[in-house]
Amino acid sequence: MQQVGYFHEGYPGLHFEADLIEGLAKYGLSVDFDFYKLWSDGREDT
Repeated sequence: MQQVGYFHEGYPGLHFEADLIEGLAKYGLSVDFDFYKLWSDGREDT
């Protein structure tokens, strides 16, 4: 599974419950995360 996140402010953190991790391991699954901080020269909040 691949996840992509775009954030306007700092990274909000990431948390997995133990049963989710166990389920991923049981089936040999992997997860990839790509996080990007968005910015603009025009405005502070874009």
